[in-house]
Amino acid sequence: MMSEDEIKKELAMGNPVCPECSDSIMEAEYDSNGNGIFICPKCGYDIEEEYYDYFFDDDLYNSTDEDEPDAGCQACGGPYPQCKTSCSRFDD
Repeated sequence: MMSEDEIKKELAMGNPVCPECSDSIMEAEYDSNGNGIFICPKCGYDIEEEYYDYFFDDDLYNSTDEDEPDAGCQACGGPYPQCKTSCSRFDD
């Protein structure tokens, strides 16, 4: 299996890594309708190109969102961060 750093490097270069086995660069092929499909040469997993995405578990479940409301926002009690679009404190 590829390490997380190896996977991130391949994804940054635009290479689709198999989300099923995380051990191979997927090959691009086309179905009879001309739709792009990525197929893993190791495990056989396939997915349409338009639906392909690779998520790391920490990206999905361990969000480290550093955008925490400051004291002014906490005192306001607005629905942070949705309120940022209409709040004068965030006008640029």
